[in-house]
Amino acid sequence: MTPQEANALLTSASRMDNFITGTDQEFEVWAYALGGVDYQLAASVLTEFYARREPGGPSITPGYIRRTVGREVERAAVKRAALERGPDVNYQRQVSTWRARNSDEWDRLVAAGAHEQWAAWARRGETDQPCKCGCGARA
Repeated sequence: MTPQEANALLTSASRMDNFITGTDQEFEVWAYALGGVDYQLAASVLTEFYARREPGGPSITPGYIRRTVGREVERAAVKRAALERGPDVNYQRQVSTWRARNSDEWDRLVAAGAHEQWAAWARRGETDQPCKCGCGARA
């Protein structure tokens, strides 16, 4: 972020918050703290902060902007890496082999899950159908 962008961000913050005065000392701190931060991301963090802030809540700080932008950049990088990596083939392979080795237990767990879901629906009165897990229970 350039000093001009930091000044624009500080000016925007001072218009939304009476406790941010926009003095030269504040400008120096904001310009220094936000030196490596992307302006567009910082502006969106500023807007979201004041859109969600309770009346009389705390003022925004350049440290908050820097941390929030850093988390967003990191989250986007992790998501991008996961998408590039694709699905975890080993996980599916592990599930498939466990299911093959323990077919009776797999069937028991699936039936228990179906019965549990049916029981929840029956408690809330959302079904009048019998349970499909094989237990023969009726609503």
